[in-house]
Amino acid sequence: MHLGSDAFLGMDRLRFLKFSWPDSSSSSSKNNARTCKIHLSKSGLDSLPHELRMLWWDGFPSSSLPSNFSPNSLVELCIRHSPLAQCWGNIVLQDFVNLRWFDLSYCANLIIVPDLSKATHLESLKLTGCKTIVELPSFVEYLDKLTLLDLGACENLEILPPKLDSKHLKHVILYDCRKINQCPEFTSNWDTLDLRGTPITTLPVAIHKLKEARKLSLHGESITSLPDGFSASIKEFRLCHTAIQKILPSDHRDFLLPRISRLELVGSSNLATLSKSLWKMVTKELLIMDSQMLKTIPEISVVDSSLKVLVVEDCRAFRRLPSSIGNLKSLEVLALIGAAIRMLPSSVQELDQLRTLDLTNCKMLESIPGAISRLDRLSQLYLLGCESLRSLPELPLNVKLLVASNCKSLQTVSSNNFSKLHFLNLNLVGCLQLDRKLYGGGVGEIPPSTVLYPGSELPEWFPNKSMGHFVTVPLPRNCKRLKLFAFAVVYSLEPPVSGDEEKTDMHMHISSECFTKPGCGGGHGCGSDELVGGGGLSSSTNNAVASWNICMNVMGSFNGGVATDHVFLWLHHRAGEDREEEEEGKLAWYLKHSGRDVSFRFSLQLKRGEMKPCQIKRCGVSLVFHTNFGNL
Repeated sequence: MHLGSDAFLGMDRLRFLKFSWPDSSSSSSKNNARTCKIHLSKSGLDSLPHELRMLWWDGFPSSSLPSNFSPNSLVELCIRHSPLAQCWGNIVLQDFVNLRWFDLSYCANLIIVPDLSKATHLESLKLTGCKTIVELPSFVEYLDKLTLLDLGACENLEILPPKLDSKHLKHVILYDCRKINQCPEFTSNWDTLDLRGTPITTLPVAIHKLKEARKLSLHGESITSLPDGFSASIKEFRLCHTAIQKILPSDHRDFLLPRISRLELVGSSNLATLSKSLWKMVTKELLIMDSQMLKTIPEISVVDSSLKVLVVEDCRAFRRLPSSIGNLKSLEVLALIGAAIRMLPSSVQELDQLRTLDLTNCKMLESIPGAISRLDRLSQLYLLGCESLRSLPELPLNVKLLVASNCKSLQTVSSNNFSKLHFLNLNLVGCLQLDRKLYGGGVGEIPPSTVLYPGSELPEWFPNKSMGHFVTVPLPRNCKRLKLFAFAVVYSLEPPVSGDEEKTDMHMHISSECFTKPGCGGGHGCGSDELVGGGGLSSSTNNAVASWNICMNVMGSFNGGVATDHVFLWLHHRAGEDREEEEEGKLAWYLKHSGRDVSFRFSLQLKRGEMKPCQIKRCGVSLVFHTNFGNL
């Protein structure tokens, strides 16, 4: 699109003007400038409508806006990834009395920050990636409505106001400002201070005087210690990529400790030990991620009845849970993701409030204590990628979700109560050594809602099955007690293509449709001439009487080198999306066609990077009645 210099002449009533790119808020979208379809004449624009409320123009292809443009009505100005050098040529001072949001991110040629001293209602100032700015003008100090100041990646920025007086300032972003040596002081109760990639080592003195702050997030590799005091008002504290070695000083007194409901430690490269007093400091949630020197957490010397969530993720040196873990009597979530543990202490049986146990990618985990069966409230168990795990003990009867995909060494599952478990989701994809007899007679009295496991045969309790992607099913003459349909397909799971080996998660989309013809019956396939395709999803056929769809993320879906057959089994409500039941009082399709043969067609797509059709080798349908499953 080519715009002349007078393109907006006469558009006096234009209030909103927006040319935007997808993801233009990030530096990665700078290449979009090459494909920008909007071009101006060499002389630029002569004018813009003076009544504009919003001017949003990503990639604005000029070094300045029209000098005669009056921004008095502007509420939002957003010009990103532009060669803009000055907003209004040589005219610096402009009235911005209505301005709320100002964003010139990734304008790499921007020399001067426009004078916004009259923008007394400004709430957000973003100059991210403006690499030629050297100084932030002092007027910013007095913008008392400002809540966000984002100067991230301003690599040549050297001078900041010594103090920021805005009482509403919550977020100060200074990451990759490599020439800023000192952090300004604040009078507000800010939430986020991002100092990543800066040489700043000292935090503002006022950090311990924050009276109303509830959340505090600190980022910065040069931060080696915290101030002596914390505000008691802080309830959620996040330390991200700091060089802090100790969270608490060695001479602290317990009665002076703040009470923090959520403590998050991310990327603390020098953090090797934690103080026992941490259990008195954190009251609800403790999350430790990507701390490569941490080997364990401190002993819990007294019973703790408050902590509910404990997460240790991607701490590769983490080798041991303390035997006193059972003292966390209120713990509901325990996650040890990517840890180097070989076993769990038997004291986990004392976590009687535990609902979720996540041991994802604990590749060295060899065993799970049999005492886990005593965790009556446990409903979710994640074991995907536990490559050294050889067997599963008896599980609590309340477990509804078991994800054990890519447990390459898993051979046996305790059969003492497995047939009594009522799973809603069971994922055993890639467990190629698992005893196939586990599924010979069905999984439990009630089929699970979704099950994935390696195999090439459908369960015996599927009376209606066939090769390919469709199967004929005779409906009984009385379908009033029909509750559910159980569906199953066998498909071949291909290994990732070269370069996608890390994309082990996979999205699955399966559809099934039911077809019939008026008055059809007999033993042959009813409506089989209407069935087409079989590899991928096609648009629903108009004469299908019902359809069912399921979309799900198959966690850890593949990590092998050869194609393997897998079985996917799932339950759906009897009616599905009833194509015939459009009028109130009209019979449901399965009642209308009782005593007839119907045909089911299946199609499957798998997505690892991009969605692709997948061949269905076998399929089956089982009818589930009230009399079979009681109060299902």
